[in-house]
Amino acid sequence: MHTKNMERATFKIEIPFTDHAHCIGRQGNQIQSIMLATDTHIHFPDGNREPNGTKSNQVSITGTITSIEQARKRIRDILPMSLKFLISPRELIHIINDDYPLFKYVRRRYGVIVLPRPYAKTGDVYCIVRGLINQPELAEATEYLIQAFYGFESSLIKVTCQTEVSEQYHGYLQTRQQSKDMCIAAIEQYTHATIQFPTTIINTNGYGRRTSVIISGSPTQVCQARKLFDLCLPIILTFEVPIDKEPTRADIAHIKDKLNITTILRTRKDKIGKLVIVQSQEYNTDQLFRARSIILGLPEINNNILPISSINNNNNKNTLFDLNLSSTIFSDLS
Repeated sequence: MHTKNMERATFKIEIPFTDHAHCIGRQGNQIQSIMLATDTHIHFPDGNREPNGTKSNQVSITGTITSIEQARKRIRDILPMSLKFLISPRELIHIINDDYPLFKYVRRRYGVIVLPRPYAKTGDVYCIVRGLINQPELAEATEYLIQAFYGFESSLIKVTCQTEVSEQYHGYLQTRQQSKDMCIAAIEQYTHATIQFPTTIINTNGYGRRTSVIISGSPTQVCQARKLFDLCLPIILTFEVPIDKEPTRADIAHIKDKLNITTILRTRKDKIGKLVIVQSQEYNTDQLFRARSIILGLPEINNNILPISSINNNNNKNTLFDLNLSSTIFSDLS
C-alpha cells in the first residue's frame, strides 16, 4: 500500500442540503477558495443539482488529517442561518415590504438580510433575518426587530430556526445518552430552547419536509442551541490501513469503550489492506483522529495518543460530554 494513501483520509459530514449552494458560492468560488487554502478535495452530492433529485446532506472532504479538519471548520464557519418570527398583526397596517424603513436600518446597522415573508394560507406575515451561524449580530438584529414590533411584549415572542438532517440520523440523535454523548436533552436544558423533530411538527406548523428539525426560543437561545446541535451531528472518518495494522475485535471494543467511537472494517476492492470507518459526533472529532493514530500505531501527539495496549492503564479518563463540565464547551459558543 502506498504511503501517500496512508496519509490521506476522508471526512463525511452533515451539511443541510439547503445550504449547499451558499457554501459552493457563485461559480464555485467560495468552496474553491477553501479547497485551495486547505489543499483538500470537497465533494457536494450531485443529486442536489436536479430539482426533483434525491436530496443528500452528506459532504465529503478528502486530504491529510490536518487539512480535512481545517476544511471542516471553514465550512462550518460560513454556514448561513435564518431566524423567523411572526410580525404582529397590528403592524400590518403599514406597508411592510423589502423597502420598509425599519428593515433597511437593521440591514445597514447589523449587516444581516431582513425580509418579510407572507404566508398565503393564513394571511400572516413573517420576518426572516438571515446571517451566518457564527455572526453575533444575527441574534442582536432579531432582538432589535422584535422589540420594535412588540415593545413590552417582546420577551414573550419566540423565533424559529429550521435545519435539515438526514432522516436516517434522527433516531441516532434522539437516542444519544447524556452520560456518554452530547445529547438533545442536554442542549435544551442548557439553552432553554426547544428542538423538534419531524414526528412532532409534520402537518402542524407548516413544515412538510421529513428532514426538517425546528429549534425555537429567544434569538440568543436559538443561535446557541443551533451551534450545539451541529456538534451533535454524526461525522465519519475513513482511512486505509495495511494488513498488518488491521485492528482486532478486542481493539475495536477498546476504542469504542474509551473513545466513544464506532469502528467498521471493510475490504478494499483491490483487496490490498482494509478501509477503516470510524464514526462519532462532531464535538468528538479529536477522538476520531486519536482512534486513527492508535490503529496505525502512530507516535503520540500532544501526549494524547496511546497505543491500544496501554489504553486500559490510562488514569486520565476521557471527558466527553458532561453537562456539569459543559461550561468549557459552551463558553466558546456564547
